Amino acid sequence: MMKTKKTVANRNILLLLFLFAVTNLIFCQSNNDLFNNMLNRMGGVELWKETKSLHIVEQMRAKALPEIIRQEIWRDLTKPATRFHLKSESMDRTRAFDEVQGWGILENGKSYSFNADRIKNEKMVWKRNFITICHHIANGSKNYTIKEKEGYILEVYNTTGEELLCTIELDGTFAPIKWESDIGGEVETYIYGPLKQFGKYNLPSWWTSSDGHWQYHYLSFSGSNKSPNISFLPPEDFKVDKD
Repeated sequence: MMKTKKTVANRNILLLLFLFAVTNLIFCQSNNDLFNNMLNRMGGVELWKETKSLHIVEQMRAKALPEIIRQEIWRDLTKPATRFHLKSESMDRTRAFDEVQGWGILENGKSYSFNADRIKNEKMVWKRNFITICHHIANGSKNYTIKEKEGYILEVYNTTGEELLCTIELDGTFAPIKWESDIGGEVETYIYGPLKQFGKYNLPSWWTSSDGHWQYHYLSFSGSNKSPNISFLPPEDFKVDKD
């Protein structure tokens, strides 16, 4: 049977689509390999896959407030929910949020609730958080799309690959050295220090904003394969204070 030009053309198109799909698959595997190399440097893919929540204690300093602040964090990695407790010589504050609400209590006892815009922003920050991304990529989550750029740079996009969530830069040993994200129109950049062992985890011992305004270093870092053992809801007697 003689092949028509239309049949040959259709087969060529199918062949091109097949080659395109294979190329994309190889590219995606390459990107995941690079990300997995980073996770292996930080304790292993399986460890990050199993880690569903974190308890972190860190010291932080701000240029506008040079005193040392002790910050304790409880973070759910499976869904947006985080609780913070900040304490220093001048402050003692607690704040928390989940998928539907947020609240806080200041050192003077004043209470407040997050408005819709702040809850939206907190969820945006949570999704772009470096540690959140590590857990989800280790689990093969489709909530993120990874693209590799020349020079050990990983671009993290949303599900469709249309919105750039953050950029992670690695050194030649696959250790993270830089994270950058546009959050609500403001670009935030953090520089990471050398990796340090915290139990099973291997993490940057310190990090700082690119302008030096915020400076952090871990005091302790632990993870669990269970949900956080603390509530993200406000206390039962919580009542928002009016100005």
